[in-house]
Amino acid sequence: MGKESKHVEWCSVRPDSLIDAQLSPYEILQSPATSLFVGRPTARANVAHFMTELIENAELWNTWRFRMPVVMNALADTRNGSRPVSAA
Repeated sequence: MGKESKHVEWCSVRPDSLIDAQLSPYEILQSPATSLFVGRPTARANVAHFMTELIENAELWNTWRFRMPVVMNALADTRNGSRPVSAA
């Protein structure tokens, strides 16, 4: 489904390598920053937090509407230009 429907909007959240862990800072990227066989851990709690934020925050929804963001746990060093999201 593309952007043609005036009744349906979508966002497909793509986690990297899912793990069971507590909520922590995470990054939202436009595309994966890892290879197919070398993923970065992503807490299920972080994915749930981001999805909840998409529902509650209209500005965030407008940023990612009709897109497929990748959720990854934040690294201490974020040289790729992404900004860690504080999950506090």
